[in-house]
Amino acid sequence: MISEKFRHQLRQESQQWQADGLINSDQYEQLSQRYELDKLDSAASDRFITILIGVGFILLGLGAITFVAANWQAWSREFRVVLLLAVFLGVNISGFYLWQKPVTKPGQKRLGYGLLILGSLILGANMALMSQLFHQSGPIYELFLYWSLGLLPMAYALRLTSLGVLSQILMGISYWSFLTNWWRVEEFGLSQLFIEHLPIAISLLFIPLAYCCRSRVIFAIASIGIAMSFAISIIPVSWWDGGGLFVAIAFILPPALLWSYRDLLWQFSRTRTARTPSLEPRPKQPLFSDIARSLAVCFFGILLYSFSFHWPWEDSMLGNNMTIEKIGKLTQSLPDFLFLMIFALLGWLNIVREPKSLNPSQKLSINNGTIALLIIAIGLLFIWHLNQGQIMIVATFIINLLLAMLAIGLIRDGLTLVRRRTFWGGMVLLVLQIISRMFEYETELLLKAFVFVICGVAIIASGMWFERGLKASTASEVNRLSN
Repeated sequence: MISEKFRHQLRQESQQWQADGLINSDQYEQLSQRYELDKLDSAASDRFITILIGVGFILLGLGAITFVAANWQAWSREFRVVLLLAVFLGVNISGFYLWQKPVTKPGQKRLGYGLLILGSLILGANMALMSQLFHQSGPIYELFLYWSLGLLPMAYALRLTSLGVLSQILMGISYWSFLTNWWRVEEFGLSQLFIEHLPIAISLLFIPLAYCCRSRVIFAIASIGIAMSFAISIIPVSWWDGGGLFVAIAFILPPALLWSYRDLLWQFSRTRTARTPSLEPRPKQPLFSDIARSLAVCFFGILLYSFSFHWPWEDSMLGNNMTIEKIGKLTQSLPDFLFLMIFALLGWLNIVREPKSLNPSQKLSINNGTIALLIIAIGLLFIWHLNQGQIMIVATFIINLLLAMLAIGLIRDGLTLVRRRTFWGGMVLLVLQIISRMFEYETELLLKAFVFVICGVAIIASGMWFERGLKASTASEVNRLSN
């Protein structure tokens, strides 16, 4: 899919070509129709107006909630129940009617979209107020959890990315609320079981939703949620008790799954019909494998940089002190581990069986072999350090070596692909590593000053070189399309 940035550059260049006489008006019109250059301004305006309407309806919903709260005690319970249901149904029905109705007036679909967002907020307010009316109390994480689950049918039916993202945010709030108040949970229930197995829940609820909505945002947030919830369920229990194998699994399984992820695992959705219009631009094909691999590289970058310091290796305790209680807590994560492990193994089996000619990434520095090396090295380091013997110096050296390899590989791939984010991601990692080592260990101020100057000059020179090459590549691509 051609990016909007390229279309803006093409329109600017084609207008200049027409002014210089290189192309005539008919050729310019052909370019404009093929790449829809005349719709660029209206698309940007539509997005801006959509954002304004969304924010406006959020503020309107907050104002309505505040008004109801101010007069809540003066109304009877029957009136309050009828009012809550009437407002909820009226707002959502009106929003759906305006949103799906064929366009007859400007702004009609945007108004319907805003009403749907308002209805999703009213749902949470109704749940809280209904529980108060009928004296149903419970932990706060359950309110956000059921609010999130209540939005999911709306997100699936309407295929709106905004509702899916809001549902994810609410589920994240529920999870963190549960973690910060876990000692107040009085009895075991379905909500606690749901939170304890959040990786499976997110995989089954939000990954298919990402394909239904053609949303890269939903997929990225869901992937981050799976990785974080799985690691949090294991690491705090096993880090200081000789659980090197569990720590290694918590750190290497999520990025291994993300790198091996293929769209065929979940891809079931078909092209949207005209009856379900949307205000949100989506790619023509829901390809999320590249996002999964980018997240895997980011995960490795954050992990390697965090453990490139010497102090994380000093705080761990050697030994096998796993009590029965802590082993029991770890076994609660066994279904999540098996679920993610099965998909990771299937993904890596597909990678092994995949012909090299069909995998262009093998020609890059960050390829399957590099990721496999990172997985094996990181896993062995944690297992050896936490179970067999503390190897702080060796572990710190190896982690810094792997971090430098990852940073240099990203820089090289960024130059090869002429991709700005990849190049600058590698530069940031490399510079952070060098500067961190300068401050972590006792070094002379003169050496620090010299290193800072070298890093600054290197960043400026490499950045100018990369941007010059990027502009040349873009110009050559535009010239090729014009001819």
